[in-house]
Amino acid sequence: MIKVDVDFRNATKAEIDAFYSIPGMEAALSQLQTHNRQFNTAITIIQPNDQLVEVKVLLLEFMRGHKMETGHVIPTKALQFQFLPTLNPMQTKLLEAALDALVSEGVLDWAGGQYRLTAAGFGVLY
Repeated sequence: MIKVDVDFRNATKAEIDAFYSIPGMEAALSQLQTHNRQFNTAITIIQPNDQLVEVKVLLLEFMRGHKMETGHVIPTKALQFQFLPTLNPMQTKLLEAALDALVSEGVLDWAGGQYRLTAAGFGVLY
């Protein structure tokens, strides 16, 4: 699996514009995002003030920290008592949307009222 992380949170507008001015860069990133499974890639582009992507990244770090493997369920007590208190109010509101986004991306599976790490999700984590 190929993992690509682009973090623009601390970049200036000029730096972001320079990055996207590289010939073909925007098209290549768009292709990777659209056809991630076909190319066996995981791409994360964090834009300034994009809280949803930040929550997704934090969730992935949380799962990695708990050494989750394929089929493991997100530990609900740890999520509630360790993870949630670290989020700001806006991030807390976006938690469910971030989990749903990870389901739609194939990283997590929602079954039986629990979020379970998929094989593709395991590749994204590690």
